[in-house]
Amino acid sequence: MKLISNFFNQNYADLLNELTGQLYQKFENTTDEGERIRLLYPHLQCISITSEVYGKSMKDALKEKGDGNAYFVKNDCESALNCYSTGVLKCPQNSTESRKLLSILVANRSACLYDLKEYEATLSDINYVGCLNVYPDHLKYKLFSREAKCYSFITNKMHLAAASYKLALDYLDLSTLDKSAIDKKKLEIRNALKSLEIFKQKQSKAKIDTFKSNPLFPSASTSVMFDFNPDLGRFARAACDIGAGEVIIQESAHCAVLATKFSLTNCQHCTKSTNAPIPCEKCANICFCSLDCKSAAAVYHQYECGLHKTISESEASINCLMALRIITQSSFAHLESVIKHIGQSPEVHTFNNYACVYSLCRNEHLRNIKQYFHYTIMAIYLLRLLKTTTYFGVTTQDDKLQDDEIFVCKLILHNLEMLQFNAHEISELHEAPPGPLDPQDEANFKAIYIGGGLYPTLAFFNHSCDPCIVRYNIGSKMFAKTVKPIRKGEVIYENYGPIYTNSPKDERQQFLLENYWFTCHCRACEEDWPLFKEMEDNVIKIPCKNTKCPNFFFLNDNVDNPVITCTSCNSLTNLFPHLKALADLENILLEAEESYKRNNYEKAMELYLQAMTIYSKNTVSPFPDWVKVQQRLRTCFVSFGNRCLNYAKIKKMEE
Repeated sequence: MKLISNFFNQNYADLLNELTGQLYQKFENTTDEGERIRLLYPHLQCISITSEVYGKSMKDALKEKGDGNAYFVKNDCESALNCYSTGVLKCPQNSTESRKLLSILVANRSACLYDLKEYEATLSDINYVGCLNVYPDHLKYKLFSREAKCYSFITNKMHLAAASYKLALDYLDLSTLDKSAIDKKKLEIRNALKSLEIFKQKQSKAKIDTFKSNPLFPSASTSVMFDFNPDLGRFARAACDIGAGEVIIQESAHCAVLATKFSLTNCQHCTKSTNAPIPCEKCANICFCSLDCKSAAAVYHQYECGLHKTISESEASINCLMALRIITQSSFAHLESVIKHIGQSPEVHTFNNYACVYSLCRNEHLRNIKQYFHYTIMAIYLLRLLKTTTYFGVTTQDDKLQDDEIFVCKLILHNLEMLQFNAHEISELHEAPPGPLDPQDEANFKAIYIGGGLYPTLAFFNHSCDPCIVRYNIGSKMFAKTVKPIRKGEVIYENYGPIYTNSPKDERQQFLLENYWFTCHCRACEEDWPLFKEMEDNVIKIPCKNTKCPNFFFLNDNVDNPVITCTSCNSLTNLFPHLKALADLENILLEAEESYKRNNYEKAMELYLQAMTIYSKNTVSPFPDWVKVQQRLRTCFVSFGNRCLNYAKIKKMEE
């Protein structure tokens, strides 16, 4: 995650310099956080904070409606959709007239979505029009007819189509069409109803969810256990043998924040990409993907609604925004109650319990006074943002501090320290140039950072430059899949950024020391594994038959001597079974590559998992083919996660 040190832009440089004199010495000599907040608070009031709701315009919304209609007549549904969506976001909702315009914009957008065969999105918009409750009655037959057609195209919703067709029939009598046109449309609807009656609904073949939750850590599977070590802290370990490709984490975010850059393309609550945004009633600078997300976000957006411009101009990091969101998504009374009982550790570790979040590692014993000084300034700034809202019941005076405000500021400070070591990126797939393992003419896609989230269970996993898992998001929910087999009792490692295949050891060590304050001792670092581009193709290592022995043999050096005595444990290892297994890989990998190139990621993943299992049993990493298979697996796993809309369209065209 981006560190907090980049929070201030150049406009605040003078302030920081001013605060580092005698005031800094007073701060250093004070150990009480509340007193430190009181000490610095008056000096931060030179930073202007204004709560401003902006972006709504009836004139702009009308223009977008007109432009959208013009594109729709030309059958340019993509351009029409963009215009209608912009109009939806900009349309005010403070009068009957503006709400009617909004309902027409959304209804028109639903027509675009229908023509683009985005039936679920069409249904969502039709539902939104109904909730606005101002759409003209003489046009409603169009909506219900479109709704029925959408249902008829969705197998598990086909049974809902008849009711919508019947409503379309009823509202046709209120339309302004002439009698012959009405009769013609009624005949079409009755014929559609007859077709529905004789159509036998297909049974959906939903996949069975095999994820079994750990009773004490519900976001982790039963194959994961958690240990504690004074040097390593809390960490994950395999409770049983775990195969490659198993989902071991399914965790909702305690809080998730979208980067400002994606505020009009992705849902503010679940972070999913959307081309049919649902607007906030007051501001035009964020959006939601559904009414459900809008409703869920109301608890915190009521305080953040007018602060987006100020936050954006301050260049606040995602960690800062998450530190604030943790507060705004809970009431003061709830937070006060949690802290009051914080000494009582929760029996079950859940994502939505602030007590579980509060106890996450902060490394406070390693933090120097300069860092505390800087973090306290950030916390005070965020408190001042909160004080412009009604979070404390009423808008409070900026030049005065109440005890409740100091309490919240201390929590914000705590959150900032904790997030530095525990926050994770939220990502989605975007189009990108070919990767190092792809042919130069092959289109490629990569995971792009769109926001940040806090996952209290995943936060327990320690780092390795050769991780055991791959992470991806569906919405803001985090999934972790194993990318190689893990034996019972082994530590399950994730990755904090640098990978041994493309980053030299010195760079990895420096990054981890600067950002996470530890020196990595993973196997890749201890053995100083080569970069991918430096690996030799034909150097394959065979493990000793004794699974407890770390020794191995070079295949090329022993091909004429199939039975080898280990110099470490005296076990005899026969190379023939390993050679046969590796020979069987050739056809598996050829078929896997064909499936991969056809974008059949599910089939490719199945075959690559077979290959990884064979490699794990018969070889010792690293070597180029092992890395290639893991890289393909990562791509396959991530392909089931979030996708930006352009990615989805491109993949659909290729298929």
